[in-house]
Amino acid sequence: MAHYSVRSCTWWWFVGLSTLLHVLNNARFTTGQMCAFQDAAALLEFKAGFIDKAGYFSNWNGSTDCCSWQGVTCALGRVVELRINAFFTPGFPIRDTGYAGHFGATLGDLTALQRLKIENVRFNAEIPQSLGKLLNLEHLKLRGAGLLGTIPECLCNLTKIKILDLTENAISVTLPPCASAWKEITAIRLAANQLSGVIPKVLANLSTLMELDIAENGLVGVIPSNFRELQKLEVLSFSGNALSSYIPSTLTEIKSLRIVALDRNRFTGGISSWWYRLENLTDLRLNDNELSGPMFLPEWTEAFAPLRTLYLQNNKFCGSIPETLGNFQGTLTIDLSNNEFTGTIPESLGNNTYGTLILSDNQLSGGFPLSLTRLQTVRINRNNLDELTAIGSVPTDGFNVISELGLGENRLAGPWPTWITELVNLTSLDISSNNISMDLSGTNITGSIPIALEILKTLDYSLNASHNPLNIPIPCGDDFVANVGILDLTETGLTGTLESCFFRSFPLVSSLYLGENQLGGELPSDMPALLNPTTNILDLSNNRFVGRVPRFSELEFLMYLDLLGNSFQFGPL
Repeated sequence: MAHYSVRSCTWWWFVGLSTLLHVLNNARFTTGQMCAFQDAAALLEFKAGFIDKAGYFSNWNGSTDCCSWQGVTCALGRVVELRINAFFTPGFPIRDTGYAGHFGATLGDLTALQRLKIENVRFNAEIPQSLGKLLNLEHLKLRGAGLLGTIPECLCNLTKIKILDLTENAISVTLPPCASAWKEITAIRLAANQLSGVIPKVLANLSTLMELDIAENGLVGVIPSNFRELQKLEVLSFSGNALSSYIPSTLTEIKSLRIVALDRNRFTGGISSWWYRLENLTDLRLNDNELSGPMFLPEWTEAFAPLRTLYLQNNKFCGSIPETLGNFQGTLTIDLSNNEFTGTIPESLGNNTYGTLILSDNQLSGGFPLSLTRLQTVRINRNNLDELTAIGSVPTDGFNVISELGLGENRLAGPWPTWITELVNLTSLDISSNNISMDLSGTNITGSIPIALEILKTLDYSLNASHNPLNIPIPCGDDFVANVGILDLTETGLTGTLESCFFRSFPLVSSLYLGENQLGGELPSDMPALLNPTTNILDLSNNRFVGRVPRFSELEFLMYLDLLGNSFQFGPL
C-alpha cells in the first residue's frame, strides 16, 4: 500500500505541474506577449492607406503578432506606442512613404495608446477627430506630417497629455480655449506652421509647462503679461514671428527660464532692466529686432554665470560695450554685430575663454586687446579700428588659443604688426581693406622670410590680406611651406614672376586670388600640374602676365578662372 501511495503522489504531482505550466502559458498571452485583436485590426487598416515603396511596413501582416511589428510597442497585450518616421529607411525619398488613405480613421481604436510619434509622412489632411478618443495619450508627435486647418477641440479630451509636438505642418490657428484642461502638459511645440493672430492667453493657464516653441509662424501683437504665471517654464521660443512692442519685464519673474529666443521679430525698446536678472539663463537670442539704446549691465552680473549664448546682432544698440560683459566667464558666444556700438573694445571680454566674439559692423575704434586671443574666434570687421599697436600682451598661461581673427575693412595703418606672429594657433586671418604696409621690394625671399609671410606658416585655412599696400615680392622658396587653403593677396603690391617654387610653397591652396598686382612674365607651362588638384578658384586678373595660357582644363574642379587684364596669347585651354 505504501508503494501505491508513492506512485499516486507522483502522478498527482505531475498533473499539478502540467496544470501550472498550462496556466503560465495562458498567462503569457494575457500579459503583453500577444497583441489585442482590435489593435492589430486598427493598425492594419491604418497601414492600408500608406504608399510604402520603402517597405517600412513589410512585417505588418495578420499572421504575426503586432507587438513585433516595426514601430510598435506593447504592454499587457495592448499597443502603447506607435512610431513611424519616413526617414528610417535610407535611400528612399520622402515621397515614397506617403499616405493616400483617410488619416486617423482607426487610430482612435488604439485606446491604450500612450505615445503616438509620426514624422515626415505627408497626410495633407486635418488633425482627425478620432485622436480625441485616445484618453491615455501622453505624447503626441505629428511632425512634418502635412497637417492642415486648426487644432481641434477634441484634443482637449487628452487630459493626460504631456508633450504636444506639431512642428512643421500647415496649421493655421493656435490652441483652443479648452486647452486649459491639459493639467499635466510640459511641452508645446508648434514651430514652422502658419499660425497667425495674437498669442493665446490660455497658455498662461498651463502651469506645468516647461517648454513653449511657436517659432517660425506669423504671430503678431505682444507677449501677454500673464506669462509670469508660467513659473516652471524653461524654454521660450517665439523666433521668426511678427511680435512687436516692448519685451515685457515680467519675464524676469520666471526664474526657471534657461532659453529665451525672441529673435527675428519687431520688438522695440531696450533690454536694460530684465535679462541679467534671470539667474538660470544660458541662451538669449534677441537678434534681428528693432531694439535700441545702451546695453547696461550692473557690477554684480558675475553672480549669473551660466550664460553661454548672447545674440544681439542686427539691432540698433548704441553706446559703449560694458566692461561687465566680461563677467560671464566660461565658453560663451557673443554676437553684437551690425549695431551702433562706439568706443573701444573692453579687455575684460578676454575672460570668455575658448569662446566666440563677433563685433563686426559697428563703430568701434582704438586697437585690438590681446586678451581676446583667449577666444577661439574673433571677428571685428568693418569698424573704425585705427591702432595697429595691440593693447596688453599675448597670454602666456596656455590660453593663447585664437584660431580665427577678422580685422578686415577697418582703418588700420602702418607696418605689419609683430604681435600677429605670436598667435601660434591662428588658422584664418582677414586683414583685408586696411592700410597695412611693408615695403620689401628687392628682398631675397629665399633668405629671411618677411614677417608678413611668416604668419602663413601657421595658417592652415585662409589668409585674406587683400587691398593692403604690402609691396612684397611673390614668396618663392623651398624652405618656405605654408598649408593655407585659401590665399587672397588681391591688390597687395605683389611683384615678380610666378615660378614653380611658389606652388611648392603653397601645396594645399584651392582658392588663389592674386589679381590687381604687378606680377609679370610667363606662367609655368606645367602650372596645372603644380597646382593643388582640387583648385576651384584661380584669379590672376589685372597683372602683367604674357605668353601662352597653360591648359587649365586639366583642373577637374576648377569653377572660376579670371585671366583678364593681362597680355596672354590664348590657345586651347
